[in-house]
Amino acid sequence: MDGEVTQPSNSGQIDVEECVKLYLELRDTKAALTEKLKTELKPYNEGMEKLEAILLKYMQDIGAKNIATPAGTVYQRVERSATTRDKKAFRDFVLAGQLFDLLEWRPSKVQVFDHIEKTQADVPGINTQAYMTIGVRSGNES
Repeated sequence: MDGEVTQPSNSGQIDVEECVKLYLELRDTKAALTEKLKTELKPYNEGMEKLEAILLKYMQDIGAKNIATPAGTVYQRVERSATTRDKKAFRDFVLAGQLFDLLEWRPSKVQVFDHIEKTQADVPGINTQAYMTIGVRSGNES
């Protein structure tokens, strides 16, 4: 199966069972290919993670925020995370202070970090984490 699916003829009749069989075949093939790709990408992902750690440490050691080379530029960036540790505590906090800007249907990491910065206090029920990472762009990117 190459994944190509065509519309039925003008009669409007389709074989539902065959469509279901084909759908399941496509889904199973996709899952198998996804797992195979995950396995094949593992050494590449691990290599990139090691290089990221090496570059980040070097940049921190020399106090650089970015380094431009003819091959490309490496730069530091902060990745943030705000997850719910105690749903009830967080809900009670939001309701008591009417701080609805902290909500998205999940904690809004932007608003949570803004609140922490403004009040110098943690938001109850929320785990926060900020860590330094890097981004890399090619020399051709602007």
